[in-house]
Amino acid sequence: MSFDASLAETLRTFQALTTLRAEIDRAGDLMLATLRRGGKLLICGNGGSAAEAAHLVAVAAQQVRQIG
Repeated sequence: MSFDASLAETLRTFQALTTLRAEIDRAGDLMLATLRRGGKLLICGNGGSAAEAAHLVAVAAQQVRQIG
């Protein structure tokens, strides 16, 4: 795939996220509520998605510490 085609596909993906905004917000609310009541989030991946999972955990942990 050419750079231009890859960029166009990435832009389409990001634009499509606006249609999922309510679901994304709800998922975030559920994760935060789970952590606030002492629950666990199990986040995993394989290969590249494992790196994404690790990054999500690091960002979420930082946010939870800041929010309380």
